[in-house]
Amino acid sequence: MTGISEVKNDFTIKVDKMLSQAGSIPAAMARIYPMYQRFQTQRFMTENESQGNRWAPLSEKYSARKPRQFASYPGSGSKLMIATGTLAGAVIGPGAPFPGTDRHRFITTTTGMTIAVEQSGKNAAGKPFDYVEHAAEIRPIMTFNSDSIDQMKEELKKFILGF
Repeated sequence: MTGISEVKNDFTIKVDKMLSQAGSIPAAMARIYPMYQRFQTQRFMTENESQGNRWAPLSEKYSARKPRQFASYPGSGSKLMIATGTLAGAVIGPGAPFPGTDRHRFITTTTGMTIAVEQSGKNAAGKPFDYVEHAAEIRPIMTFNSDSIDQMKEELKKFILGF
């Protein structure tokens, strides 16, 4: 009587590697996370034009006051959604050209990733940092266009296939 032996060839080794990598969600998300950060940085620098839909303009009253009030902050008070930069930093995370990155949370689990903005404490101007949801209702900060999503999918595909 003969025993059964397992034969490994290039194909089975490749499939095993793909399945092993696919099971490593934190490693896959760590590969996509820099793309997320790049897309978010572009979003804030282009007032969301990089995602294909420019944010709604400011009210006339605030638009007139903002350049004076926030002249010493990133964007000199001229960019939408960047007053003190705290919100942009909290959305983008470590390495952002803005303050607030300490409020950014990047969490990976066995099933995916979560990016959250902690809405506590004060912004860079010393005011309460509690406006994230209100701002996002008017000017979405976590919605990506199909091109950005396709790029992240492609990166995930490359990861799973071992490229």
